Amino acid sequence: QALMAAEALHRATGEAALLARSTALAAALRATQRDSGVFREAGAAPATVADHAIALLALARHLALAPSQHDAAALRRGLVILALATLPGPVDTLALRGEGDPVAATTEDLARLLRALRAAQGARAAGVLPLPAEEARRLAFLAETATALLQARIRPEGEVLVVAAGGPGSAPSLAAQAAALAALLPPEAAVVRVAA
Repeated sequence: QALMAAEALHRATGEAALLARSTALAAALRATQRDSGVFREAGAAPATVADHAIALLALARHLALAPSQHDAAALRRGLVILALATLPGPVDTLALRGEGDPVAATTEDLARLLRALRAAQGARAAGVLPLPAEEARRLAFLAETATALLQARIRPEGEVLVVAAGGPGSAPSLAAQAAALAALLPPEAAVVRVAA
C-alpha cells in the first residue's frame, strides 16, 4: 500500500523524489515474491489472496508510471499462478496455485483480484506489460470470470442492491459493497490513461 500511496502522490504532485521512492518500494515488493510466484512476506504467516492481489495491483499501477522489465516480469509471474477454484457449496472463485493454494473466499478478496487483473490489462494496453497472446487471453478470461463471479454476489434487497460478503446468498456487508464498487468502477483504468 505504501507503493500505491507514493505513486498516487507522485501523480498528484509530480515530485521526482516520490517517483524514486516508489521505484524503491517496487523493488522491495518484488523481493517478497516467493519462488512459487506468490507475494508473501518472509516468515511463518501463510500466503493470502488479499496480500497477493494488492501486490499485483501496486506493481501494475507502478508499471504505468515507471515501466520496468523487473516489475513486468514479477507481475507476469504473479498472474500465472491465478486459477479457478470451487469451494464447497459449490461456489466458484479464484485461487492462487502455490503456498497452500489460498482461495478468494470473500467478496473483498475477489474484488481485490479483479482490480489487480484490470490494472494488469490496463498496463498491457498502455504497452508497459508485454504479454504473449496466450497470456493476454488468459488474463482477459480471468478478468471476465472475476467480474461475473463478483456480479453474482450482488442482489436486490428491497429498494437497494446489497453485496454478499462471501459466496452468493451469504449475508451482505458494507465492506463487501465498498470493495465491489471499487472493483466494478475501477480507478486503475483512469490512472493508466493519465499516465499514458
